[in-house]
Amino acid sequence: MYIIKLTYNAALSEVDKYLQAHREFLDYHYKQGKFLASGPMVPREGGIIIAISDDKEELEMILQQDPFYLAEIASHEIIEFHPVKYRDEIKHLIKFKEGETC
Repeated sequence: MYIIKLTYNAALSEVDKYLQAHREFLDYHYKQGKFLASGPMVPREGGIIIAISDDKEELEMILQQDPFYLAEIASHEIIEFHPVKYRDEIKHLIKFKEGETC
């Protein structure tokens, strides 16, 4: 799993111009099963996406199609983590490799 931290590089008035396109991008990847949750940070200096993927390079390519990224108004940081504790409701989303959760 990955946490993606988006950091705005532009004023919120500029970010808001691309917000609908960004949300459509998110919706598409939710339907593809790649994203688990997303939303703005508080204060609104960027956002967070929780992604489900086995392939960091694939995730990087996906993020390069984000309208925020394409318009150069946000940058992203990808943080990989391996959940070892989680609620039963998301157990089916946690993938196992070689006896470890990822």
